[in-house]
Amino acid sequence: MNYNKQFKLIFKNSFWLGVSEVVSKLVGFLIGIWMARRFGPDLYGKWSFALAFVTIFSVVADFGLSTLSVRELARNKEKTKDYFLNITLLKFILGALSLGLMALIINLIEEDPETISLVYFLGIYIVINTFAAFFESIFRAREKMKYEAICRVSQSVLLFSLAVFFIFNGFPILNISFAYISGSLLGTVLALVFVLRYFFPLKKTEASNGFAFSRFFDLKFCKELLLEAWPFALSTVAIFLYNYFDQTMLGVMRGDKEVGLYSAAFKVVFTFQVFGDVLAVAFFPQLSKKYKEGVKSLKEIFYHFQKIMLAFVVPFTILLFVFALPILRFLYGSEYTAASNVFQVLVLSIAILLLSFPFGETLKAADRQKSYLWAIGSGAILNVVLNFIFIPRFGMMGAAINTLISEIYIFIFLRIKLKKLWKELESRNSSFINL
Repeated sequence: MNYNKQFKLIFKNSFWLGVSEVVSKLVGFLIGIWMARRFGPDLYGKWSFALAFVTIFSVVADFGLSTLSVRELARNKEKTKDYFLNITLLKFILGALSLGLMALIINLIEEDPETISLVYFLGIYIVINTFAAFFESIFRAREKMKYEAICRVSQSVLLFSLAVFFIFNGFPILNISFAYISGSLLGTVLALVFVLRYFFPLKKTEASNGFAFSRFFDLKFCKELLLEAWPFALSTVAIFLYNYFDQTMLGVMRGDKEVGLYSAAFKVVFTFQVFGDVLAVAFFPQLSKKYKEGVKSLKEIFYHFQKIMLAFVVPFTILLFVFALPILRFLYGSEYTAASNVFQVLVLSIAILLLSFPFGETLKAADRQKSYLWAIGSGAILNVVLNFIFIPRFGMMGAAINTLISEIYIFIFLRIKLKKLWKELESRNSSFINL
């Protein structure tokens, strides 16, 4: 595939991913507003807690297997059957384990029966969603993101329709979890149908003899998958810790008002991370393939990724930084303008984060997920330590500055590791030529 075709493919996949991300984020945003108004702060607080609680356990249910599948299947499509069958069975085991952990822990820390019920049902939603994520990883590996877009948009439309019906007809908040479960079931079933139809058709002999997972399940292969995937899983844990710990500490040490101001600024600024997420998903399969082709091909894709990110980050950072005050006033009202300085610091943080995406994705694509884990993990630890030091004294501004410092640290760490990777690959390539 020549360079122009690669660019067109990446652009097309970015378009489909952008459509699905915009639709799903918009639906979630609208449902959140209506729920907050319909149920009030107490009930909506229970919902938010339950959803945040079960989201943490999605790491157990997925265990980084979806990301691993994209990388490996982008390089070798012939492995699709082995990955599909073994990981699907693994996900049943991991999903049951995550549901068991959710039930055990929520009953230890919570007494309210409504909150516990919400955790149970939203836990089912989260586990089903991890199946959808895995099936969609096959689309990503094949660079057919339009199928993922169809699945996610269909899921969002059903979720939106059911949620609106339940909210405006006065149903209790537990029914909203049924809307989420129904939407995720539709998305998962559609994804499975597309996988079986276009990427993993059953042979006539398999269909006539009866299809069974047990004939293909390979315990040794599953063990290898888990050993290879755990750095991706721990990286996700570190990201959760990194994104939410500062807000938790603000609530404990400084009170609800500062949490509200900080969260308002944080949510607006870090919404733009979706741009990096979309590009990362679009570029990752190409980076994974080019790693096997040689350092020159890998560098071409990396630099193209970096140029696109720079072209977005520079004007975006200037606009948000300059218009921080009017943006907050327009979205939240004058009482939130006290967070304008925090907003500006967080704008710089998201800019550094977006610029680090090409480095992190290239390292993961080049089998350096442990280096990526060290960067994210040590950055999360640094952030936690700095929060303990500066939040008690400087409050939300301390939390924002800590976020910026941590992002700079992670960017430098990833950049150093990527330079080391270039040297290793160039050395390997010159040694091969000399032979």
